Amino acid sequence: MIGRLRGLGKTVLLTSHYLDEVQQLADRVGVLSHGRLIAEAAPAALGGRDTGETTIRFRLSGPTRPADLPAGPWRTTRCHGEQIAMRTDHPTRTLLALTAWAVGRGEELESLTVQRPVAGGRLPAADPGCRPHRRPR
Repeated sequence: MIGRLRGLGKTVLLTSHYLDEVQQLADRVGVLSHGRLIAEAAPAALGGRDTGETTIRFRLSGPTRPADLPAGPWRTTRCHGEQIAMRTDHPTRTLLALTAWAVGRGEELESLTVQRPVAGGRLPAADPGCRPHRRPR
């Protein structure tokens, strides 16, 4: 019903805690906190997600070290224990470069996640002792 009203050009005020629902139905989103409007934007732009970097995290399955990773369209690579995190403005190209590299070496990118940015989000400082864990095959 809301989708039909929207299609007719009607204004609908919808309150929801379900972001997936809001992203499908809303052209604009307002965020209230303690009764005050703290943000207002298109769903994809809320919190700067449309302009910020994407973080890609994974663990390497073999004896490969972070220094062995290929060059690619990312600016920052950090190690957090066994996990590697990369920041990029080009997530699709970064994933293509990483997965092609991993497949060519017989590696798995374990626990692979892709996270869009959140307002004020930053990577923690690198762990100088980062050494990927080798798992038995």
